Amino acid sequence: MTTEQTTLEEVRAKTDQKLAVLIERRLHFAAACLLSKGQCRGEAENVYGLAAKIIPLIQSIPGTQRKHLEVLLREVGKLLAQTANYQETRAYAAC
Repeated sequence: MTTEQTTLEEVRAKTDQKLAVLIERRLHFAAACLLSKGQCRGEAENVYGLAAKIIPLIQSIPGTQRKHLEVLLREVGKLLAQTANYQETRAYAAC
C-alpha cells in the first residue's frame, strides 16, 4: 500500500467519522423537535430522508456506531409516523 493510499484512507475515515457525528446530532434534533410537537416537522422529514440515504454510504465507522445511527433513524421514522397520525386525527376531529 502506498503512502497516498494510506493518506486517502485516513482522510476518508476522518470524514466518515465527522459525518456520522453530524448525522447523529441532526437525528437527535429531529427527534426532540417531534417530541416537543414543534413546528419543524418539515425539517425533521428532511433530516430523516437525508440520513436514510447517507448512513448506508458511510464506510469507516465502527459497527456499534452504525447500529446506533440506524436505531436513531428508526426512532425518528416512528415519531414521524406517530405525529402524522396525530395530525390526521386532529384534522378529522375538527371537521
